[in-house]
Amino acid sequence: KSMVSQDNYIFALDIGTRTVVGVIGEYIDEKFFLKDYISIPHPKRAMVDGQVEDIKQVAKIVAQVKEQLEANNGIRLTQVAIAAAGRALRTMHTTMEFDISEKDYITEDMVKSMEVETIQKAKTELDESSKSRSSFYCVGHSVVTYKLDDYKMMSLEGHKGNSAEVDLIAAFLPSAVVEGLYAVMDMNDLEVTSLTLEPIAAMNVIIPPEVRLINIALVDIGAGTSDIAISNNGSIVAYAMSTVAGDEITEEIIRNYIVDFETAEQMKVSSYKEKIEYKDILGFEHTVTSEEFFKGIYPAVGSLAENIAENILKANGQPPAAVFLVGGGSLIPDLAKYVAERLDIPENRV
Repeated sequence: KSMVSQDNYIFALDIGTRTVVGVIGEYIDEKFFLKDYISIPHPKRAMVDGQVEDIKQVAKIVAQVKEQLEANNGIRLTQVAIAAAGRALRTMHTTMEFDISEKDYITEDMVKSMEVETIQKAKTELDESSKSRSSFYCVGHSVVTYKLDDYKMMSLEGHKGNSAEVDLIAAFLPSAVVEGLYAVMDMNDLEVTSLTLEPIAAMNVIIPPEVRLINIALVDIGAGTSDIAISNNGSIVAYAMSTVAGDEITEEIIRNYIVDFETAEQMKVSSYKEKIEYKDILGFEHTVTSEEFFKGIYPAVGSLAENIAENILKANGQPPAAVFLVGGGSLIPDLAKYVAERLDIPENRV
């Protein structure tokens, strides 16, 4: 009863393969200020490769995150923004031209309408080219360029002309991925106010617009997915997603040391210690040095680096000028070095 309404506070959730992270913040003078955050791990594997598989279990963890943030801050949370990962990402690069000769000037609503029409065109093209029976939902888009009478523009709003062109990349996920997320929100009485793709969210936070002139690859390495966004010439020009990520390292530890998943995760996060103590599935206790431990997981680290490099090259067409590795998986020792080697770029550029 003492809780205040959410009002202008923004509540956002990152529902990851290993953890659920919730944040509360607000915009003041166009800057986002973080008020509070909380991270709670899944007690068991309720998500695979970024996709909700056990809806009830994921909903329980979301409820814990929501309730703790409400209790800590005295705010009743009713609306949420979410970022989606998941299998089978599809992207469509689409351009559409509009006749604006009879318009006095271009308004913000007109720009939004043009973008929506371009996304609808991308969706139609995807449906026509897809052999999958799944329906797809748009989970985010990035404008590559605007044009006014064939001239590139940073913004169309307020201008006059004869024709406008919108060139954008739209990202789509299968309906099962999106509907799973919405089901979790419904079970927690949360209205989804916005949905975006995880690499779009990461790019907006980490790479400011003025730095996007440089050809940069940003890779968000979680437990289940490695999400990639590419910038160049001031725009985000490509997205990619791989289901090779931190869990592959965990699985290598399971095979090497005959331990369960939770023990392998604990060993991974304890790898900074000089010696790692663990109990195998037979109940025997062991100690391994960090040096021995890293030698054992190097094949999996090399495989992850290879996969990241391949996906960057496929999305970008060439090695980028620099790579930013973020997310829990980016903390894996020597991963940055291996990615640099496979992309044939200087090690200090990753």
